[in-house]
Amino acid sequence: MRYSVCAASFLTLLLISACSLDYEAARLAESIPETTPNAELLAFSHTVVRRGRLVFAIEADAARRFDRHNEQQLENVRFQEFNTDGEVTASGNAAFARFFSETENVELIGSIEFSTEIEEAVVTADYLFWNREARMLYGDTDAVVRVTRADGTRLEGRGFEADLRRRIIDFNGPVEGLVVEGDGE
Repeated sequence: MRYSVCAASFLTLLLISACSLDYEAARLAESIPETTPNAELLAFSHTVVRRGRLVFAIEADAARRFDRHNEQQLENVRFQEFNTDGEVTASGNAAFARFFSETENVELIGSIEFSTEIEEAVVTADYLFWNREARMLYGDTDAVVRVTRADGTRLEGRGFEADLRRRIIDFNGPVEGLVVEGDGE
């Protein structure tokens, strides 16, 4: 009995000493700078499939994930949206994109070109912000956004807003261009 009490005491002591609390990993995680990504990928490609059909595809030269900010950053990004028949309905590119995973909002920066097959239009800008919930696309209030349609309509202005639910484009600042209606100007 004496040996079993000693053996039990020894095992308890061994287990307690083996269970030392190591806070070093937690301290290390807290010391990582805000600018350090949790993951970085090169030649990034991502597709979204819903109910067995391709909905959206995106490619980028580089992708960085920041879990602290619920954010992904993409460099030299290219994207396509597909309809139910698998045809491209919209496509575009930008030098840089920031995707906010909680809201699914997207900020596009630099050399942006976005085209839609339905509207037969091309939007070019240096800055655009997509608000997913409102289905609104915003330009920087002081930056120029250009809209060109296949029918020859060309608009260029500041304070760009596009309501994609109602299919309305608005400029809150100065705008100039040419609007083509029907067969004539």
